[in-house]
Amino acid sequence: MATIVAVVRKYKEEHPNINLFEYTGEQSEIEKSKNRNVRLALYSRYIQRVFDSKWVVESKENKVIIKKVK
Repeated sequence: MATIVAVVRKYKEEHPNINLFEYTGEQSEIEKSKNRNVRLALYSRYIQRVFDSKWVVESKENKVIIKKVK
């Protein structure tokens, strides 16, 4: 998961004026049958290492939206 953190940090550095990030975690067939999204939960745990209190994280269904607080 360090790769995800590194990629997002790099993107933030290269695009300092961005105000919103959005991502989804595709479910496997087994996850769909259990109505769980393990990948999204995993991403959510690690992505918190990238964003500080100047950002708000919202989960909506199978996606996460991260917005800069104005």
